[in-house]
Amino acid sequence: MLKRIYKEAFNLAWKNPFLWLFGFLAAFLANNEIIVLFLNSSKILQIGGLPINLSYLRGNYLLIFKSLQKFIFLTPTNLLIFLFVIFISLFVFYLSSLSQGILIKNTATKNKLLKNSLKGVDKYSLKIFFLNLLVLVFDSFLIYLFIFKFNLNANPALAFTLVFFILLIILVLSFIARYSICFICLEEKPLFSSLKEATKFFFKNWLISVVNSFIIFLFNILLGLLLFLIGLNSYYSFSITAQFLGYFNLTKTIWFLMFFNLTLIIFVFVFFLSIFSAWQYSAWGLLYQSIKSGKKEEKKSNI
Repeated sequence: MLKRIYKEAFNLAWKNPFLWLFGFLAAFLANNEIIVLFLNSSKILQIGGLPINLSYLRGNYLLIFKSLQKFIFLTPTNLLIFLFVIFISLFVFYLSSLSQGILIKNTATKNKLLKNSLKGVDKYSLKIFFLNLLVLVFDSFLIYLFIFKFNLNANPALAFTLVFFILLIILVLSFIARYSICFICLEEKPLFSSLKEATKFFFKNWLISVVNSFIIFLFNILLGLLLFLIGLNSYYSFSITAQFLGYFNLTKTIWFLMFFNLTLIIFVFVFFLSIFSAWQYSAWGLLYQSIKSGKKEEKKSNI
C-alpha cells in the first residue's frame, strides 16, 4: 500500500510545479517524528545518567527575556520593529499553514491549475493556522514546565522519565495535528471536532503511521546525503577553478563564479526540498484517504 501511495504522491508533486511553491512554504512547519526522536536521543541518554543543570537553563532564558524586554521598550522605534517582526512571523506562519492545507486538499481534488487549488482555501486556512498555533503553544508550555516548574537536579531517573514522556506527547501530538489537517481539509470538519477525530484515527492506525514516518525519515537521510554530495562536489569544483583563475589574477571572475556557484547551490537545495516537502504532505494525505477508503470497503463487505 505504501509503495503505491509514495508513487502517486511523487506523481502529484512532480507533475504539478505550482505545488513546489506550497511545498517550500509548508517546509517551514514540516517535521518528522523519527527525526525529532533521533535528534533528542542523545539528550535523553545524557539525562538518564547525569543531573540536569536546570538553574543554568533558567538563568539563560531569563537573561534573554530581560534583554529582549529592555530592547523592546527602549524606544518607540524598537517597539515598532518588534511588532513588525511578530507580524511577519505570523504571516509566514499563516502562509505555511495555508500551504499544508492546499497540499493535503490536492490529494483528493487532483487540481492541475494554481487557480483551482486556491478555491475554497478560506474554509480551512484559518483552522489550520490556529491548529498549528495551538500545537506550538502547547509544546512551548510543556518545555516551560520542564525548565521552570520541575526540580529535577536531585533525581536523574525522574528527569529521564519526564523528558521521555514530554517527547512522547510531542510526537503523538505531531501525528494528531497532521491527521487533523486531513479532517479539516478533506472532511470539512471544525477544528476541535477534527482534533477529536484525528486522535481516535491515530490510535487506531498508529502502527502504519509510525512506519510511514520512519520510511519518510529514511528518504530524509537519502535527500540529505544527495544534497551533501552536490554541495561537496560544487565546493571542490569551485576551489580548483578559483586556484586556476587566481594564477592569472582574474579576481573579478573568481568573485562572479563564487556568487554564481552559491546562487546555483541555493536554487538546487530549495528545488529538491520543495519537491520533497510537497511529496511528504501528499503521502500523508493519500495515506489518510487509503485508510478511510479501506474501512468503507470493510463496512460494505460486512453488510
